[in-house]
Amino acid sequence: MPNFSILQTYSTLSIMRLIYTFILVNLLFHHVYSQIVPARPLGIYVTWGAHDQLSDNVKLTDDIINKELDQYLTLRNYGTTLDYFLIDMYWFDSANGAYAAFDPQNFTSGIDPILDKCKQNNVTLGLWISPNVLGWNDKVKWIQYQDKWADAASKNKLQMAMYTGSYLPEVIKNMQMWYDKGIRLMKLDFVALWAAKAGDETKYTELQIRKMNEDALYAALTAFRKKNPEVVMIGYNGFDTGTKPAWPDWVSEKEIKTSVNPKWLDVLHAMFCGDPAFGRIPTSSMWRSMDYYSDQMLREFHFNKIPLRRIDHSSFFITNTGTGYWRKTSAWKAMLVLALSRGSYFNTYYGNLELLSDTDKQWFAHAQSLYFEALQSGNTSVWGAFPSENQPFGYITKTGIGELFTVCNPSQSFKKITLPVNTLKYKILFADKGYVPAVENGQLSLGPEQMAVIGLNEYAQDKFVLGVEEDIIIPKYINPLAANFTRTAKNTYAGEVKCTAKSDIRVVIEFTDSLGKAVNIKSLKDMTPMSDNIIITAKTLTKNIPVQIKHNKIIWSGLNFVCVELKNTDLSGVETFKLECKINHYNKYFIKPSVYEVKY
Repeated sequence: MPNFSILQTYSTLSIMRLIYTFILVNLLFHHVYSQIVPARPLGIYVTWGAHDQLSDNVKLTDDIINKELDQYLTLRNYGTTLDYFLIDMYWFDSANGAYAAFDPQNFTSGIDPILDKCKQNNVTLGLWISPNVLGWNDKVKWIQYQDKWADAASKNKLQMAMYTGSYLPEVIKNMQMWYDKGIRLMKLDFVALWAAKAGDETKYTELQIRKMNEDALYAALTAFRKKNPEVVMIGYNGFDTGTKPAWPDWVSEKEIKTSVNPKWLDVLHAMFCGDPAFGRIPTSSMWRSMDYYSDQMLREFHFNKIPLRRIDHSSFFITNTGTGYWRKTSAWKAMLVLALSRGSYFNTYYGNLELLSDTDKQWFAHAQSLYFEALQSGNTSVWGAFPSENQPFGYITKTGIGELFTVCNPSQSFKKITLPVNTLKYKILFADKGYVPAVENGQLSLGPEQMAVIGLNEYAQDKFVLGVEEDIIIPKYINPLAANFTRTAKNTYAGEVKCTAKSDIRVVIEFTDSLGKAVNIKSLKDMTPMSDNIIITAKTLTKNIPVQIKHNKIIWSGLNFVCVELKNTDLSGVETFKLECKINHYNKYFIKPSVYEVKY
């Protein structure tokens, strides 16, 4: 017969070993996790947008750094949480190795005075670094090639292999030098995981080269973080799997195109999900379209198992330069509220802080403190559909005292949305101007394109109210109209629109291929407005009708839709008019038009 006492003793010892192993693994995991995820949300200012050498010609200088640093300190004095001041791309001397020194032409006094100023004001600095890309092409090159890197250089000498050669070790060495000087945040951007040393492209497959580069960079960053525990590293362009197209094909949650490997979160503190761009969702407000783009990309990363807390959505841009489309402060409050609502612990603020008035800075601090305090004591989750599905979506931050419900209606119709919590205590804390959202029988009504924040339970107090977004006006009435558009020339469509009542007319035109897939249309030339390329006109037999154009902007990312409006005062006496859409250089495209009557 079996000796049950021995089995019982063995079982007990095995269980104890399992328990101790579980505790040890969890302690080790907690140690690593606690190192890489901050205990609270971070505020990170980034200089890009105040300068812009890629889609504009505004150079980074020590004058710009000092101006924005002064604004940073003022914004912080109003109560805004700002933990890092990151000096973005083009700070470096392009001829002096791989990020070994600041540019002597634009930093005439060197970096030491700025380092001293930061130390005196308790400001922690960050730097932009590309691990292995010298430039995109011969015209856009930010690091000058040197022969000492031949042991890593690709055929065109613009990318460096990281699995071999001296380039990556030199980058890491210089990162260490800057860490020793007090730099604590590293923005790692433009990573070419597909880069092969010249000749290796015939020895290895693309997948093998990518795997070798991934392993080399992963190991280098792991060692760097282990040696420098205070460093924070955020991964930007290039850390996805390489399957993401230049412009995402948005369909639905079941057909996500972006693919991101969560393993990078072992060494990176956060991952970036996309530059500001105009999304696939047609909107009357161009800026709201940009908001929705960030929402969509965030959802795609989250679908790939990237926690909301560790996604840098880089969606807050107030700029006088091209990357941010010269947005300045247009609809900036809604942009900030949506950015805060997404639940990230890595909140980046780009551009010209001087565009914010003192009153603006106070409001900024108020909005940020509301969400930061809620996020630190609670948890944020996504709610509703993917933005691309044209149905209501948003975010819920739940705490011990209540909920902040931030919700968007991307459609061109009114929606009723059931509140996520059954409570009699609620208050509209923030909304776009125009149509006033209302709650009745537990349902929230939202106008077309409208976003709102509802405070539930203890958040339903006046002290949490954020007010109104003045720059986005939501109609109080919208109704679809029939319209039949046909191709009238190789690159032109036209249709007849009937006017009804005393309403404005809104026309949304989406551009597709023959299969209905979105076509992204760009300008004929750089630095020219999209309205020079996508031309919308309206006329009767006897007169031209003024058209309010929203796309008269220089848009580097292109557009797959336009939205125009005609005012009822200009339509007086008009029963029908002809609307024409012409694109100067796209021949193989189709249009998907939608026409509405709207009243504000």
